[in-house]
Amino acid sequence: MKANSLPSNELNFYCKAIKRSENLTDPVLIQRFESITIAVFAIVLYANLDASWWLFGALILTPDVSLLAYLISVKVGSKIYNIFHNYSLPLIIATLSFLFSFPFAMEVALIWITHIAIDRSLGYGLKFPTNFKHTHLSWK
Repeated sequence: MKANSLPSNELNFYCKAIKRSENLTDPVLIQRFESITIAVFAIVLYANLDASWWLFGALILTPDVSLLAYLISVKVGSKIYNIFHNYSLPLIIATLSFLFSFPFAMEVALIWITHIAIDRSLGYGLKFPTNFKHTHLSWK
């Protein structure tokens, strides 16, 4: 059956299906999936440490305290937010914790990594200094 001989509702259905399949290679969608994977990985590691879930609950939103810097200005806020919402610091802490056998620091690092990964999977990316909604994941 030729595409042009399909009824318009069926043609529309196939066009939408093709469009959805193209979205699977969308870099933002891939990065969101990657972030979900990182969050799950960090949570599984945390659980295997037999760490306190009370600590997890108490600290999971701690990196968002950096949002208070937006009260100063968008430029300062974006810089402080980006410092606390990239993987560099928690990975450095996790590495040092591993090297020097300091399990509490590993727990904090895994909570921090989980926070960042969940934020990224929800579309909250690193901020540009132009507007709070301008991120590496979207430019609203």
